[in-house]
Amino acid sequence: MSAECDAARRAASDVQFQLSESRTRQDSLTAESASLREQLTVALQSHSQVLRDAEAARREVDAVRHDADNRLREAAKRELGLRDEIVRAEAQLDLVKDLLLREPGL
Repeated sequence: MSAECDAARRAASDVQFQLSESRTRQDSLTAESASLREQLTVALQSHSQVLRDAEAARREVDAVRHDADNRLREAAKRELGLRDEIVRAEAQLDLVKDLLLREPGL
């Protein structure tokens, strides 16, 4: 019976050792999981900040583009007005030339 008791003690000791190892491994995995969770949280916060910065930059670019488009439209209107003025001035010059060429005394 003593051999059986020794075997049972060894088996119990082995189970205790395995249980201790399992608990140690579980604690290690729990700590690793917490660390990874913290790293993920930091990465997500960083990613969120990058997205906010990118969105702000996009809005700024859109505003600059809108302003540039408005300026181009205004410049095109001014150019068209100046072209009209040039056409009128050229027509007036032609009229003055015709008048000067018709009048012999001028």
